[in-house]
Amino acid sequence: MSTLFSKVTLWSLIVLVTGTLLFPDTFTNVGLRIGSLRISFIAVLFILTVPIIAFYICINRRSLRLGTLDVCLVALAGYMCLRGVIATDQVNMMGLLAAYAGYSLAVYYGTAIVAQQKNALRIIMWSVAVIGCLIVLYGLLEFLLNRDIIFEGIIDQDRVSAPGEDYFRIGSTLGHPVALGLFLVQLAPFLIYFLIGSRKKIARIAWSLAILASVVALESTFTKGAWGTALIIGGVAAVVLIWRYPQARRQVVISFLLITLLLGAFSILFSDSVRSGIFSEQRRVESFSPRLYMWERAPLAFLEHPFFGVGMGQGNIEVAKINPDNRKLLLRPIAIDNLYLTTLVEEGLVGFTLLGATLILIGRQAWMLIRNQRALLYLVLPATTVVAATLIDGFTFDSLLVWPNMVIFWLAAGIIRALTESGLQLRATPA
Repeated sequence: MSTLFSKVTLWSLIVLVTGTLLFPDTFTNVGLRIGSLRISFIAVLFILTVPIIAFYICINRRSLRLGTLDVCLVALAGYMCLRGVIATDQVNMMGLLAAYAGYSLAVYYGTAIVAQQKNALRIIMWSVAVIGCLIVLYGLLEFLLNRDIIFEGIIDQDRVSAPGEDYFRIGSTLGHPVALGLFLVQLAPFLIYFLIGSRKKIARIAWSLAILASVVALESTFTKGAWGTALIIGGVAAVVLIWRYPQARRQVVISFLLITLLLGAFSILFSDSVRSGIFSEQRRVESFSPRLYMWERAPLAFLEHPFFGVGMGQGNIEVAKINPDNRKLLLRPIAIDNLYLTTLVEEGLVGFTLLGATLILIGRQAWMLIRNQRALLYLVLPATTVVAATLIDGFTFDSLLVWPNMVIFWLAAGIIRALTESGLQLRATPA
């Protein structure tokens, strides 16, 4: 029964993650409406899967050594939920707050327990990689067709950047180019993990093509924050590999040249789209003006409610109210687009401190594994890279407040926790 329940929980977790990645719930307004209450696709997924995962966590809680990280994480989830409920009188928002807290905890602790089994961990990572490949392929198709043939009728156009006359930004199944851009950076470590561990030539070719396709898809998002994050992560990885593993220099140089040639060829082939998607006036207005507008006002909004914030989901509204610019903006600011400023405004110093402590403790677990568990390096590094990428991109995007990016982050954090708990019981090789 225990083994069967483990499998049911594992697949419940995968269904939850898959549904979150393959339907753009964050950027739609569709759902079953009962009066003023909207039951969204994410809500249905939550109802179907989270009770199973939560029950499994309860009966297997002894497989986790509880500590300061758990206190901070549960306190953070509880505080964000409670503060948000106090700040709103909308039933939909209250449900969203409860779902956000429950979703994060279920994915993190569910992965932390289930992934202690080697086969389960491999299935989780393989599932993310395969789903990611599907998302990449649809994104490239979307770029070639210049339209989202599946979701264009349900995407809320007020919440996504409009295409320009000469360019089209892909969002694939995530529904938004910024969310997709970060997801592609989050996906890359999983693809590289399977490439390195492949024994058969055909598998190595397939994973190599998947990586190259994801690079092209990343360019097609025209998302500078994700590009910067990819450059930082890739640059650090290249330096470390060259420094610590001199035998890897040739592979690093070849990979760099191949990616450079690929992006160069793509940029030449679609030169009008690339030029407009990067340098046009609309892209400048779309990328920088709304962020600068909100970032200038965010500190003032924070100072009005420094300790407890304004509540989750209320920050964008409160910041936009401060010193409104009478000039007509080409693109109305709808988000702070900075995870750390958003947390300060919405959760105040209390929530910011809890989030900071949680992230530091997750980072400490990853560092201890990298430092002391050399045999687990191939498993630790992909998850650690995902966590780092999410936090770096958080400087230009609310990376932990959008469902698909959030789920990958907590999945990766759960893998780190699973490896911390299981230690050398899991082998590092992907095979």
